[in-house]
Amino acid sequence: MSRPCDAARPPEKLEAGRIAEARTIEMVFPEQPNHCGTLFGGQALAPMDKAAFVVASRYARRAVVTASSERVDLHVPVRQGRPVELVARIAAAGDVGVG
Repeated sequence: MSRPCDAARPPEKLEAGRIAEARTIEMVFPEQPNHCGTLFGGQALAPMDKAAFVVASRYARRAVVTASSERVDLHVPVRQGRPVELVARIAAAGDVGVG
């Protein structure tokens, strides 16, 4: 969940036509794999958070910060040198945060 840097003005309710998705592509570089040669889970979280920031700040039309994160399940290993596409979507928006 992302929260505005300035909580004085809450984010607006989700409306049709608003920017509610962001896509980014990241490469897995040599310093990112774990001992099995696949992307280390902690290294995967940073680009996920970055994608979430992009869509949340575009949606809210102001600066936001990550306030919390729910469970993250990594289903497919990603090897060094492979691209990873991240898709972030606004699922809900409330008075003090978006999710």
